Amino acid sequence: MPELIRKRKFPLVGDGGGVWSFVHVADAAEATVAAIERGRRGVYNVVDDDSAPVAEWLPTMAQALGARRPVHVPRLLGRLFAGEAGVVMMTEL
Repeated sequence: MPELIRKRKFPLVGDGGGVWSFVHVADAAEATVAAIERGRRGVYNVVDDDSAPVAEWLPTMAQALGARRPVHVPRLLGRLFAGEAGVVMMTEL
């Protein structure tokens, strides 16, 4: 993903309202250890507690990578390149 963002090949689609959760590998490891040592059998969903819409995190990530702002494309154009699933991830997830 960082390389796509650097090359401006990861556009902001539509309103960028899709909300993504990220987790740092150290936090995932800590959660795994906690589940092994104190948890019960089952499925765990390990994510951050401060999710952000694409319209917020994508430009911030581009800036952190020293890249130009992402290209903004309407949903229709996004659908041509990313398909319906890609558009939903960027706008509605």
